[in-house]
Amino acid sequence: MSNETAALEALLFAAGEPLSKEKISELMDIGIIDVVNLLRQLEKELNGHGIILREVATGWQLSTKAEYFSIVEKLASTVKQKLSTAVMETLSIIAFMQPVTKVEIEEIRGVNVDRAIAKSAESK
Repeated sequence: MSNETAALEALLFAAGEPLSKEKISELMDIGIIDVVNLLRQLEKELNGHGIILREVATGWQLSTKAEYFSIVEKLASTVKQKLSTAVMETLSIIAFMQPVTKVEIEEIRGVNVDRAIAKSAESK
């Protein structure tokens, strides 16, 4: 794995959310064509690993492979901190509709979601 590919992997891992090619280009100080080439290279290098590189509506992100869902689910079930109903509703909307804005979540729930979003961020 080249240093640039490793840097891209670290960037996507640390972001914890999709990054656009433009944002990656800006952060790594390289051109879009180079970003595309690095994304392709990283995708190849992750073959045979437990994670994959996925393109989503808002960019690229690292995800666990679907075949490992059951083991990752076991980890999630061991988390001791329980989330409130408001936080669970907010996270459900995000998971179902992503990408989604705070305003859209508030329209769906009919309430301000500042606290629920802050609580969900604390639980990471």
